[in-house]
Amino acid sequence: PMNFIHPRFLSYCITAIVLIFVSVPLRDLSWRGSTDLHTIMEVVAALLELAVGGLALLRYHSLKQVTFLFVGMGFFGTALLDAYHATVTSQCLPRIFLPVSIHSFSGVGSPRAFSCRSFSV
Repeated sequence: PMNFIHPRFLSYCITAIVLIFVSVPLRDLSWRGSTDLHTIMEVVAALLELAVGGLALLRYHSLKQVTFLFVGMGFFGTALLDAYHATVTSQCLPRIFLPVSIHSFSGVGSPRAFSCRSFSV
């Protein structure tokens, strides 16, 4: 018989309840994005992916499990694609890299590439 609730399960339940209650007032807010906000979010995503990829590769180096190598390389590849997308779609740089019609499609690659790398493990 289980006499206690596991702390991880309890934290998941509390997080779910908080997210449900927070979503109710936030549902009616209007969202206004901009190209600058998009660039900032892409850069932050690329930095987080680099950090997670680095940690996974450190874990691979210490444990020698191939799964961590694949996960780390998947995050590194996704970080490179997101950084490229942030650079190409940024308003700070002149649009000399690609024609304007291709800029919007540069963000399609990173989620698909990461999902393909993740499912290959």
